[in-house]
Amino acid sequence: MGEVNTVKCVVEFEAALRESEQRLVVMLFSAHWCEFCQMIQLYFDEFAESYPEVAFYEVDINVAKDVVQLCRIEWFPTFQFYRTGAKIFQFKGPNRCLLERMIQKLQGDDSQCSPKLKQANT
Repeated sequence: MGEVNTVKCVVEFEAALRESEQRLVVMLFSAHWCEFCQMIQLYFDEFAESYPEVAFYEVDINVAKDVVQLCRIEWFPTFQFYRTGAKIFQFKGPNRCLLERMIQKLQGDDSQCSPKLKQANT
């Protein structure tokens, strides 16, 4: 895939989970006014390029309020991980290294946070 797609409503959210079938799906719930969301967005985009076998989606909490309610999002940014339509993990906050470790772990690669990204400021 190599890109971040946008989810704007529950119909698109459900379609994203359905279309991804066996692939790992990572949903980023964020807001344009949220500084922490802006900080992690660059890494999220980079991970989408680095892990093309994973499906990456962004949910703008101001646009997709029905998805935010459905997923019970209370903090931004929040990351939810799905496989075969079921949520398998979630965490809150702009933790770049945890994000990458969970992408690797949940897709079956247990390597550590990449050295290039460890040196970057978050």
